Amino acid sequence: MCIRDRYQRRVHGEYCELIFSCLNNEMYSDEITGVVFDIGSSTCRAGYSGEDTPKQVIPSAVGCINRQKPQNKKNDANIDRQAKNEYFAGDNGVTTRRDFMDVVHTFYKGRYTDFDSTLALFKHTFDNGLRVTSNQYPLLVSEPSVHIKEQRQKLCEMSFESLAVPAYFTCKAGVLACFASGRSTSLILECGAHSTYSVPVHDGYVLQKSVIKFDVGGETLTEKLMQYIEKDLKIGIFPRYAFTSTLTPDNRKVVEYQEIPPNTTQSFQLFSKLEITRDIKENVCKIIDDVENMQSQSDDKAEYELPAVSYTHLTLPTIYSVQISVVAVSLKK
Repeated sequence: MCIRDRYQRRVHGEYCELIFSCLNNEMYSDEITGVVFDIGSSTCRAGYSGEDTPKQVIPSAVGCINRQKPQNKKNDANIDRQAKNEYFAGDNGVTTRRDFMDVVHTFYKGRYTDFDSTLALFKHTFDNGLRVTSNQYPLLVSEPSVHIKEQRQKLCEMSFESLAVPAYFTCKAGVLACFASGRSTSLILECGAHSTYSVPVHDGYVLQKSVIKFDVGGETLTEKLMQYIEKDLKIGIFPRYAFTSTLTPDNRKVVEYQEIPPNTTQSFQLFSKLEITRDIKENVCKIIDDVENMQSQSDDKAEYELPAVSYTHLTLPTIYSVQISVVAVSLKK
């Protein structure tokens, strides 16, 4: 199995050199660096070709305030029909609560869901993440092994017309992962947030008819864990913006709960709860090596401090690993 986060190795430089050679323009040479985008359902990785790690890893979700939708039903006739939507990308952009802000997933289960938010994500990465202008660097974008022709054309059109990139190239993520491991033929297993792919690669080409896709990924476990905490353990997961903290004269921190602020959308509330649950999964949950003796390890417990009035300690038994096996059984059905 090859992790896609290693995408920006030698092969990306080779693909960018292929672009330069096809342009036959003196302004491009082998020393010019290309910008690489690897967008997933959870995060967007961006950096320069030839480097070992991405320069920026941010959520692929984007906050959006629809200016054409009436914020107050009584003032429906006073809205501006020509107003454009306002987008907020990046760690601070999508995680900050704003009135009437929805969370839009630019990429979900191998498909681009909204190209306007995708463009906002690209511009934010160029301007605030990489701090370069898009018309100075060639662009390489990875795509899922099961692609859609119309979306590939739309992404190419957006790159040239809206971003004004000098050169553009797209390549399947399975091929990039294969070359990143120094091989031209291999079987790639891509485990993402919402989808898992089994991709056979032969001599740098994906065997398209043999690609297998499952709409199960890391976020499946996150959603199962949130359901387990709220419904089985009867513990509410409240977002952090629902609490206020003050210091007493003796320097004690007092946390008080306040109701969810008005004009907070359901999509942003769900996004905030999933952020907390994902942190619980990454810090508390584990994979049991010995499945046969799984019950003997049920006595192991781990604590997690939830944001609450009294800093509620969430105690999760290892028995929750049984819920993971339930997911595997449902796949067979």
